Amino acid sequence: MRLTRSASRALQALCGELGVAYRASVISNGTCWPDDPAAFVREHHIQQVQISFDGLRTNHDRRRHYRKAYRSGKVRPSSFDRAAALVDRLVQVTRVDLRFNIDAKNAEDMCPFLAFAKARGWFSAPYPAIFQPARLASYSEHSAFMRESELALADYDRLRAEARAWLASIGGMEEAETPSGYPSPKRSVCAALADASIVVGGDGLAYRCGLQVGEAGRAIGVIATPSLSGIPIQREADNDDTWWKAFDPCEQATCRQCSFLPICWGGCPKKHLEQDRHALDEQGDYWRQNLARLIANGAHETLTTPIVYDEADQFRGGHADPASTRASG
Repeated sequence: MRLTRSASRALQALCGELGVAYRASVISNGTCWPDDPAAFVREHHIQQVQISFDGLRTNHDRRRHYRKAYRSGKVRPSSFDRAAALVDRLVQVTRVDLRFNIDAKNAEDMCPFLAFAKARGWFSAPYPAIFQPARLASYSEHSAFMRESELALADYDRLRAEARAWLASIGGMEEAETPSGYPSPKRSVCAALADASIVVGGDGLAYRCGLQVGEAGRAIGVIATPSLSGIPIQREADNDDTWWKAFDPCEQATCRQCSFLPICWGGCPKKHLEQDRHALDEQGDYWRQNLARLIANGAHETLTTPIVYDEADQFRGGHADPASTRASG
């Protein structure tokens, strides 16, 4: 928290000098917060906090356990209980997104977790919590082993449908692909594509994408000085920085043929960088399966019969790029 406080104060001062409005959001596991989280939220102008859960207590604590040296010889507090107690306090002062990471081994926890959240008053608080289901996925080229625990896309969509029905009258839910609930045209899907995007890792390296932090080979530079004002970056010659600057989904072989391009915008650029065909194919699957439902929801209608598109609908010319028989937009 020391770095967070220092960086926040420096950024607020800089924004004050430049006449720029400042606001912040936080992604956290919910276990290491100040004693007065409400004061922390106010001091640092935090408008949104995402707290991650990996199931109910048993599954969550199994996945998010403490380092062996932590509280050696003492009873270790439940990381689930700590996160839940924090949410109790945060929903009184700011928006809280409940990210629920779903995999093949904790899927049965989802609806009981929603019941738990309702009983805690999270959906009826002054700042009602928002449920954000997330499918466990291999986010890095080094973590393909996680795919053994991934849910099939059809199973994940079924669970999200259950969550939507469960929350219909008591709470809000956001899907990662369409936060507003409607498939609106986009100009960008990723902050990493912004010219000034910098993610500072705990390793002292600078990255374009937060999901790359820790992958030193993907760094675009190093922190040149310890100053937090301006965060000067010393560029490295041999890195992905040029790729990020040049990336354009309209130039991707499959994206430029895809009818979903205005609402998808190529999906996660990192997957293109790593040529992760598995993830990119699933992006196309998602829109073929869900686009009609999302459009109907935006018009406040319900489809009596699901409408699913095929590749002939997705790709102009009726087929995907020859390099892949299944591809994303």
